[in-house]
Amino acid sequence: VDFAYGNSTLIIPYTAISDENSILVNLTIVNFLGIRSHTLSKRVQTSPRPLPSLFIVGGSYQIANAWQPLRLVAKAAVTTCAGNSSDTGLNYSWVAMAKGHDLVSISPDPRDFLLPAYSLNPGTIIRAVVNVTDGQVSNAAYVRIIIRRGTVIANIDGVRDAVLATTTASVVTLDASTSYDQDNLTTPLNYIWTCSFDEDLRSKNTTECGP
Repeated sequence: VDFAYGNSTLIIPYTAISDENSILVNLTIVNFLGIRSHTLSKRVQTSPRPLPSLFIVGGSYQIANAWQPLRLVAKAAVTTCAGNSSDTGLNYSWVAMAKGHDLVSISPDPRDFLLPAYSLNPGTIIRAVVNVTDGQVSNAAYVRIIIRRGTVIANIDGVRDAVLATTTASVVTLDASTSYDQDNLTTPLNYIWTCSFDEDLRSKNTTECGP
């Protein structure tokens, strides 16, 4: 049965689905030259009961950092006989994959999906789905997450614009060993030091200093 020939939106009237448990929907795209796409088929389940409302906090497209824990939170509710919303009695299940491998959550809360920091490399794309059911009807929400590249953090210990007491025989020692690469704490780093002395501040010149 054609309900939306030529339109990008399909609206199926209730009279067509009231006696059915599922509908097979087929979509074919044709351009102005008559070139046709392959036919995409989706089976849509129907139910006379209202489905649980469900969404993933942050939306269906998200960006995360490799150096931070990845946490996805699902929010769901059902409408009670009194017309109120409640999340009591709902069961959650997550399925997540990256590069063809299943990812396993370490969260004790079934509403959350949690991975430790450094579980995934920058550039990894994760696809996840959460299903929620009240035992009779269910709903699903999907999310796509891209793991972005971090940066290199420079730290100098023991100095916060402090005044350092020096004598003609003393040296100033600065320690940057706590600097790190956010994506790999063990990666080797090169340290490039430059110094600006009082007479150079007026001309904004810098001088390489240190080893």
